[in-house]
Amino acid sequence: MSMHDYPIKKQIALNCGGTQLTDDTNHFIRRMFRCWLDGSYNGEESYKTHCEFVKVNHQSHRRMRSFVINQFCRYIARDFHCSTGHAQKCLVACMTTDQLNTLNDALIEDAKDLVADYIEEQTKGSEEE
Repeated sequence: MSMHDYPIKKQIALNCGGTQLTDDTNHFIRRMFRCWLDGSYNGEESYKTHCEFVKVNHQSHRRMRSFVINQFCRYIARDFHCSTGHAQKCLVACMTTDQLNTLNDALIEDAKDLVADYIEEQTKGSEEE
């Protein structure tokens, strides 16, 4: 039986469940999510949109959390051929609340890496004032 023979919920659980996405920053799903953020899936415009959002909102944990949840669910939906809502339900079902919160924090850091130089410059500028 191949992975594609399993129901989508089971496929997502096997690939994303538990702590595997936070235990391994180089996990395939995490790497591909970074590709999603950098526009490799949807082109340069999505990359620019993601960068602009993170530049404006990188200091707001609430906005960044909302952003990465939305983008991660869209990415999972695309790769597992399901709706964004179904992807989110499957992710919630295969992790505890603490695991989801840890994953969200890790995905926020992945998103911030898109504009790390910008954030560093902003931090330097505010320290010099």
